[in-house]
Amino acid sequence: MLPNLLSFLSWFNNPVILIDLIVCILVYMYLSALFMPVPYVMELEEFSCVECISYSLRLMKGHMIDYINLYISYFLRYVIYLIIIELLLIIGSLNSVINLLVMVGSLFIYIHIFKGRYEISKYLFYKIIRGEIYE
Repeated sequence: MLPNLLSFLSWFNNPVILIDLIVCILVYMYLSALFMPVPYVMELEEFSCVECISYSLRLMKGHMIDYINLYISYFLRYVIYLIIIELLLIIGSLNSVINLLVMVGSLFIYIHIFKGRYEISKYLFYKIIRGEIYE
């Protein structure tokens, strides 16, 4: 497990790869913030796809920094989750049954504790920017 991590970290010694990674992360965060409300608008409104996208762009105008703050706070929780799961996988490497339990447990932790709360917070953020819920 450690040699794979070391070979992965060696990629970051190349400045071109590091700059490319940073640019890709920033573009992903920007696009994900722009189009975050689209699924909620499509579900609740009778808009076409183009109208949903344009409405999403109007909704997110002025709220990009707020969404990026929300995203970063959950990104830190995700990093903590990854560290815990990596430690559990080291314990799980002792036995295949323990490894299976660790994998099922990690999936439960991801869905129940992390992903569910993140999706709820995104929906509440959508409600706040629409003005339906006041902070």
